Amino acid sequence: MKRFAQQPFLPVATIVLLAGAGVLARFVGVVPPLFVLRVGLAAVALLVTALATLGAGGALLRLVARRVPRDADDLLLVPASGAVVLIAIAAVLGGVGLLHRTLLVVLLAAATGWGLVEAACWWSRRSDVPAVPRPALALLAPLGLVIVAACATESAFYDQLHYHLAFPYQWLRAGGIVTFPRQAYSFLPQNLGLLYVWALSAGGAVAAQAVHAFCGVLAALGAARLAVRLVPCARREAAGWWAAALLATSPMVLLTATWAASDLGVAAFGAAAFLCAVRATEVDGFDARLLRVALAGLFAGVAAGVKLVGFVGVGLPAGLLVIGLPLVGGVRRGAGRAAAGGALYAGTLAAAFAPWAIRNAVATGNPLHPYFASWFGATGAGVPASRIGGTSIDLAGLWRVPTLGAFAPEGAAGVVGAAFPVVLAAALAWLVLGAGDGARRRGALLFAALLAGVAAWSVLEPLGRYLAPQLVIAAGLGGAAIGGLEGSGRPARAARTTAWSVVLLAMLWGLPAGFDAVTWRRVSTAFGHGPADGEMQRGASYLAAVPYIRDELPAGARLLMVAEVRTYGIDREPVVEDPFETPFLLELAAQRPGGEALAAELRGRGITHVLFNAAEASRIARLNGREDYWDAGDETARATVFSFWKRCLDQRFREGQVAVYELVPCRPAEDDAPR
Repeated sequence: MKRFAQQPFLPVATIVLLAGAGVLARFVGVVPPLFVLRVGLAAVALLVTALATLGAGGALLRLVARRVPRDADDLLLVPASGAVVLIAIAAVLGGVGLLHRTLLVVLLAAATGWGLVEAACWWSRRSDVPAVPRPALALLAPLGLVIVAACATESAFYDQLHYHLAFPYQWLRAGGIVTFPRQAYSFLPQNLGLLYVWALSAGGAVAAQAVHAFCGVLAALGAARLAVRLVPCARREAAGWWAAALLATSPMVLLTATWAASDLGVAAFGAAAFLCAVRATEVDGFDARLLRVALAGLFAGVAAGVKLVGFVGVGLPAGLLVIGLPLVGGVRRGAGRAAAGGALYAGTLAAAFAPWAIRNAVATGNPLHPYFASWFGATGAGVPASRIGGTSIDLAGLWRVPTLGAFAPEGAAGVVGAAFPVVLAAALAWLVLGAGDGARRRGALLFAALLAGVAAWSVLEPLGRYLAPQLVIAAGLGGAAIGGLEGSGRPARAARTTAWSVVLLAMLWGLPAGFDAVTWRRVSTAFGHGPADGEMQRGASYLAAVPYIRDELPAGARLLMVAEVRTYGIDREPVVEDPFETPFLLELAAQRPGGEALAAELRGRGITHVLFNAAEASRIARLNGREDYWDAGDETARATVFSFWKRCLDQRFREGQVAVYELVPCRPAEDDAPR
């Protein structure tokens, strides 16, 4: 007893453990523990993503550089490199037809196991990694919990079901990377889709959403590592955490982090490219500098392969840093180094993007399909619907540059946040008045790179979430300006506190836009309030037919998707088209008049079943400025389709406005009026 009195934590901890186990075991009947499992699985998926990328990147680092991860920069660059390795492995497997779930799960387990080894090695050798300050923890930890909880339930985000997860799902079903001739989106580069195949193999859509959230973590790390290079040592910790918090609290980042999208993937690889470009000026050795420039080009090319906006959001700013930093840094033979670095950067960027360009060139004759079709004289499948391949430039959009479009958000997750215009004004004043010579030159070039990237974004397609990579630089500059505020005495402390309070208020102001009503419904679902698939049922009507297709259709069925472009979960070979195409049935009907002729044409193409979504038909019609989905064809084509529908299809499934039909021998013509 005397020993226990001296060490009371032992009996107390034992009692807490036993009492907790007993109470929670009995409490299951009051509140089921399913919500803990849901959120826990999302957290595990996030951890596995971190460890797998760390393992793959650490193995590459040991093989090429013969060293282990050891500093704060490695927290970004090693997982980013690991993600590139996983992308490359999935691309090779997909190219040779070996993209199978079992093989991917085995390889993922190996990468995760090695990631544990790398994490232990890094922890024992870590340096230059500051502790998390309590204010940052108080702000970021609740936001992280909300994001993980939202990721624990599947999102009905349209683009996620349309292509971000739909195409990786179909690749896994087919065992290789496939495209759909009438679905122009399937020809877009899909580097993040090659990461999603790992997640879909092991944990489904929840794991894929965790992958995208992890990309947001890497982007925030990149902003922090840029910020610490602009301020004196004494203020680096504060500058880094301010930069990370600025990016992490952007409403656009918060909302997209709960989706399996692509925007934060562009930001993550962009952050790695920007950091490598800056690091290239921090070494004297010619070979070491060129290696970092090559890495910048590699990450920029991978970012462009995630989404084509990466060319302007990452490729352009990082290229300016590679060329400009040697010129403004006062280094010996700066012009020669800038020219050599620029050439190497462009070459590695092109090489990293080349696989997607080669695939499209072979399939359509246009390496950038669905864009610039007229430049390459593309025909047939190489000519996309005009709404997809458009590349118009609107110079009037330049008015968005000073504010980063904060006052005129566009598109889903379009609100970048009120804090960015504030901190960029502060950054400009800091660069002019308060920064040292070295920081001023480097910061000025970062500011110029940011403006170039934002200007290119503003005149092309200025959706808020397309600005994600540029926000990494903006957050880095803002973190340096706000976190790097120095000065002694009561007036200086008062001014610093006031500035921090204004920026914090601006950060908090945007949180409602980042956590919208849908996000809170998903969080509520994750914690046991409502069915697990409630959000999917509400936002994705076609999913009602997925169980029937999976369980009832023959394994060799080929499903024509009519007025439905989302193929995630469709476990039979789909024939799908993008929403801006003239409906396939109308095109065939114009070539093969008569219901029997149309049915024979479909049978010749191997089509056995038809899915029709009446709700989506109305939406697609409005999207294309038509009153009715079938108005895209002439009267003869419509009559052929209606005749075919009445005489050659039998309904096998219907729920709500979604139906599945089987193609059958055509019945005699009695009444061909549309139903």
